Amino acid sequence: MAIPQQLQSLGVNAPLSRLLGINVTNVSTEQEARNALSKHQSIVLYTSIGLTSNLTVNYGLTIVDGGSIATNGFTLTINGPFHADLFQCFDTSNGGSVVFGTGSVEYTVPQWWGTTDTAIQAAINAYRCTVIPHAIYQCSHEILISNDSQSILCNSVTLQAAANSINILHWTKSLGVLSGSLTIDGNGHSGITALRVTPLDESQTSTQVAQDYNSFSNLILQNCAEGIVLQCGPYAGGLTSACWHNIFRNVVIASCTRGIWLKNGPNTSSSGPNRNEFYSFTIGNTGANTGVQIDAGQQNKWFAVSFEEIASGSSPTATPTGIVCAASGTYSGSNSGNTIFGVVYDSCTRNSYDPGSVLVFTP
Repeated sequence: MAIPQQLQSLGVNAPLSRLLGINVTNVSTEQEARNALSKHQSIVLYTSIGLTSNLTVNYGLTIVDGGSIATNGFTLTINGPFHADLFQCFDTSNGGSVVFGTGSVEYTVPQWWGTTDTAIQAAINAYRCTVIPHAIYQCSHEILISNDSQSILCNSVTLQAAANSINILHWTKSLGVLSGSLTIDGNGHSGITALRVTPLDESQTSTQVAQDYNSFSNLILQNCAEGIVLQCGPYAGGLTSACWHNIFRNVVIASCTRGIWLKNGPNTSSSGPNRNEFYSFTIGNTGANTGVQIDAGQQNKWFAVSFEEIASGSSPTATPTGIVCAASGTYSGSNSGNTIFGVVYDSCTRNSYDPGSVLVFTP
C-alpha cells in the first residue's frame, strides 16, 4: 500500500524513519500498541482496536482513515503529537474518554468523535481549545462547558435544537472564549435556552462558584424561549459567587420570547450579575415579548442596542417591553448603575419599564 506523502513526512516510511532517527511502528491490535509504547515507539494505526484498560500514549500517534480506537469504558490519554484528518477515529459510545495533554494537538474537532452534539461535548472535554467546522449539528442534549479557560472557535456553525427543554450551550466556568460565527436555533422546540452563563446547579446554596471574564462574540440566537441567561451562584461560607465581567459582542437575538435575562441568585446575600458588557445587539422580531429583563444586577453596560418589534404575548412581561428592570434584586440590593448607551426602539409595544428609576440612558 502506498504511504501518503503527509504521513511520510511524519516518519511513517521506514527508510525515511531510520534516516531521521524516528522509531515508528504500524499497529493493528491493542497489544501491539502497548508493545510499541513500551519501546518508546510512535504509532500509526490503520485498523480499529478496543481498549481493555487505560492507555497513555507519550509518543506520536497517527490514525489514518479506517483506523479507530474504542475506549470501552477506559481512558485514552494522548501526551505525544497526534495526527488525524476529519473522520471519526474515537468511539466512546460504550463509555470512557479521550484526553489530550498540553501541546499534543493545537485543537480538537468534533469529527474525531462523530457529527453529533455528544461529539462536540467529547471534543470540548478532551482539550481546552476546540474548533467546530462548518455544519448544522442537531442537539438533543446540553453542551456543557465545565473547564476554565475553554476556547471554542466556530466556523459558520449552526447548533439546532432536536429536543424540548434544553440549554444548547451552558457555560459554567471562567476565562473562556466563544468566537467565530455561531447560530443557535430553537428549531420549533419549546423551553430552549440558547446560551446560559450560570452555575451548573443554579439552586445549590452550599458552594461558591464563578462565571467571570468570559468573552462571547458573533452570535445569532433565534427561535428560543431564552436567548442569554446570566445568574450568580450562592453566597456560601462567607464568599460571594460571581457572574461578573463577561463580554458579549455582535449578537442578534431574533424571535426569542426573552432576549437577555439577568436572574436573582439562589440565597440571601447572593449577588446579581454585575459589570457585564454587551456591545452591538439587535433584539426582537416575531414572537419577542421581553428584550432585556434585569431582576438582579448592577453596573452592567449595553452599547448600541436596538429593540425591534417586541410586541408579542403576555409572558414573562404582561405588556411586551424592550427593557424591564426591577428596582432591586431579591437578595442583592439596588439594581443601580445599569447603563444603556445608544438605544433604539422600533415598533415595540412599550419601550422600557423601570419603576425604580435605576436605569441610565445615554445617547
